[in-house]
Amino acid sequence: MRRYLSPRWMRLIGVVIFAASLAACDLPGSVRGICSLPADMNVQLRPAVVDGVIYVGGQFGNIYALRASDGKLLWITPLSTGLLSTPAVVAGVVYVRSATTLYALAATDGRIIWHTTTFQPGFAVALAMPVIGAGLVYVAGGSGVVAVHARDGTPAWSFALPVVEGPNPPEIVGDLTLVNDTLYFGADGLYALAAATGKQRWFTPSSSPLIQFTTPVLVQGVLYDSIIDSTVAGPRSLPSAEVTDVAAYNPANRRRLLLRQFAGGPTTRPILAQGLLVVATQTYTADAHFAAQLVALTSQTGTVAWTLTQNDNMPLLPNTDMPLVYAQNTLYLGGTDISAVDATSHTVRWRGAAAQRPMLPVAVVGNTLYGGVGGSGNYTCNGPHIPPTDGGVVALHAADGQALWQTTLSAGQAH
Repeated sequence: MRRYLSPRWMRLIGVVIFAASLAACDLPGSVRGICSLPADMNVQLRPAVVDGVIYVGGQFGNIYALRASDGKLLWITPLSTGLLSTPAVVAGVVYVRSATTLYALAATDGRIIWHTTTFQPGFAVALAMPVIGAGLVYVAGGSGVVAVHARDGTPAWSFALPVVEGPNPPEIVGDLTLVNDTLYFGADGLYALAAATGKQRWFTPSSSPLIQFTTPVLVQGVLYDSIIDSTVAGPRSLPSAEVTDVAAYNPANRRRLLLRQFAGGPTTRPILAQGLLVVATQTYTADAHFAAQLVALTSQTGTVAWTLTQNDNMPLLPNTDMPLVYAQNTLYLGGTDISAVDATSHTVRWRGAAAQRPMLPVAVVGNTLYGGVGGSGNYTCNGPHIPPTDGGVVALHAADGQALWQTTLSAGQAH
């Protein structure tokens, strides 16, 4: 009987593959060779852009605020020693979490207002961002969801995923989605909880522990989700391959409305562009290299409207919910570079120069596209030592991809 790798292990293998690919790069100031990379290298840096300020959590426990117009550092607050999530900013308060702790900071100066322990230490390649609503802050961990009061961080309720013995316990791999009074998320199936109490309203199970849901999105009254299926057999040269299911559900009664399956994974959450549902997946070329694939589906029937494959691009392996941004009739896709795809003609408008660290588009404000640049660790590449960084933020001209500014966040920075 053939054994299959769980999405958890596929993402961990992804970290190793990505680290190995960086190790083979010609890094600045070094000789091409084998590099020493930290196990917690950040492969996903997702800034939040709010009211002219960029807030970003780094891989070494610092949170930064930058001026969006030129990238100038406004403040920095050290919080922990590990990876931080994408911040959420509401009513002048920045909410960000580490693997174990949720923090609330003043948006003006980074002062810590309160912090509270939410989860015990555990496996965390990527961290779901906090979600705020109705006076509560919701945080998803691998083992469940915790809600605390936004005013002081005191506990409101918690919801635990079922305990399953074996190598593939259920885990939440995407962000939470809050719609009105209901919290949706995917794990070993699709869950709907009452946002005020955490009581489970309904649950649609997956057919296998190797099938996992990403971040559900609500579009015109229909709940859509991308589902990763790791049970399929891949090429002999790869440990596993995956397929992506895009499913639609009636949020009132959880009835599945459509299902479309195609090769590729991990995948982004679906987004609506030109009236079509679009997801980005990772595929493999004939010679087992990575390629990015955009797939556009009709929202009513799930029919494939168009696809676009871009070779030599590596969407981020360790996280099954990497960002895909849509703005001004353009789809922006990250990987080893950032690409802009015309949503009408589905042709590439521009593609940035390949970077040695992953780049993620996160938001378009006016004519500027903001993105995160993955951090780096302590490199020793048969040459000079390269100090670690917490990653960086890049601002590009949305129309043509020309760089406006780029800021590198040093892991050693302090107030």
